[in-house]
Amino acid sequence: MPQRSGGFGSWTASCRGAPYIRHRPALEGRTGARSDCTLDPSRPRRLDILHASCMACSTEDSRGDGGAARSGGMIDDDLGITARAMALFSACCLRPPPRRAEIRAPPRPVAGRVAGRVAAAAGRDRGPWPAMTRAVAAAPADAGPRVRAAATAGLCAAIRRAGAEPGPLLDPLSVSESAIDAEPLSWLDLAGYCQLLEQAANRCGNATLGWDLGLAQGGGLLGEVAEVVDTAPTLAAGLAMAAHCFAALQEQTLVALEHRNGGAVLSYQIRDGRILRRRQDAELSLGALIGLVRRTLGPHWRPEEIHLEHDAQGGRVWPASLHATPVYGAQRVNAIVLSGQALATVMPGADPCRQAMALRRIAGRLREQRQEDFIGLVLQQIRDALVDGKPGIAPVARRLGLSGPALYRKLSACGVDYSDLQRDLRRELALGRLAEPSVPLTDIALRLGYSELSAFSRAFRCWTGLSPQAYRHRGFAS
Repeated sequence: MPQRSGGFGSWTASCRGAPYIRHRPALEGRTGARSDCTLDPSRPRRLDILHASCMACSTEDSRGDGGAARSGGMIDDDLGITARAMALFSACCLRPPPRRAEIRAPPRPVAGRVAGRVAAAAGRDRGPWPAMTRAVAAAPADAGPRVRAAATAGLCAAIRRAGAEPGPLLDPLSVSESAIDAEPLSWLDLAGYCQLLEQAANRCGNATLGWDLGLAQGGGLLGEVAEVVDTAPTLAAGLAMAAHCFAALQEQTLVALEHRNGGAVLSYQIRDGRILRRRQDAELSLGALIGLVRRTLGPHWRPEEIHLEHDAQGGRVWPASLHATPVYGAQRVNAIVLSGQALATVMPGADPCRQAMALRRIAGRLREQRQEDFIGLVLQQIRDALVDGKPGIAPVARRLGLSGPALYRKLSACGVDYSDLQRDLRRELALGRLAEPSVPLTDIALRLGYSELSAFSRAFRCWTGLSPQAYRHRGFAS
């Protein structure tokens, strides 16, 4: 196996049965899309038929110029697609995001639970970690992000094929398999859903459970969001619309289509920093998006690149259809890179009237969204800052539209301190990454914002009483 050391910029060719995997700085400015994937210059710059038909189906048209007044405008993208339907959907259906001043903070800190797993591994009981305790438990139990039950499609069958029963795994979500089948649009707690996927992968002994389910189910996991893509005029228009509609399927989640270098990056990320273990969710979601594109481009289509938040090293067996795809780990967001040629594909099932009806149904469900939680946002921004190598409070405050002192005051009102949040988040992320035996300690230190391994080792010894190397050996021995 060829290897080249060098910390964060190192790369490792994968073992047998896996695509080659690299580690490089985060996604920004480097999509790696092929230079020959350009848009077809012969394609028309405007596709008015979509929006003419949408407006014909719209009830607003029967009321004079009211609908037209709200449906003008253009999307400024590389395809030059007319987007009156998008504007109509955004203006009439989407609830605008809350202003910064309206972002809800928990009314008061609530005493919570903390498992002293680090202390237990070190052979001593150091008690709870206050900052992460408050961060996890500060919001009421019914205020966290949610996901539709349809996202569990195929999971119970996969667990049974592995010789286990799904019932005990579903119990923490307070839901049964029959209830999920009967009410696929019901809400599940997103943190519990991510935990369910991680536990199911362990119970099944299948580290690629997320990939397998996502690729097999494809658009079936996305419900009406998949219908919006299938009925769009082009693949690019459908994916852009799906990004706007994804909140109807899963809350506090980033889905975005960004055009770069003649292609595009379709990204996915949970934006609640409280949810730390989300590897299987990320792989399942990317697999579902790849499966959705394959409905149009064929079962052998593969993205130009795959980017993952988590480490992608190790002796994992990847799905056969992704063997030739470059996979980059330790990125800021999860994403797939599409070529311009794929984006320009005309959808065979384009149907503006059917799409307009799907958008109306989705719009009603978007009104059920919960507001984003402030502490969850702060934790996610701290996590992003660690990936960028800027762990200070100033970059985090700027991303939240606040000054450093203002951020301190808002966190103090929630009963937590910024430095405590950062310290405990680093600790939790370190524990997860030390569980990956193939990840060098130097890489872990750099990804957690430490300038050198010795600084990380000193901090880790303060947390657990053990060095990172000793903790890793003791953890695997137990």
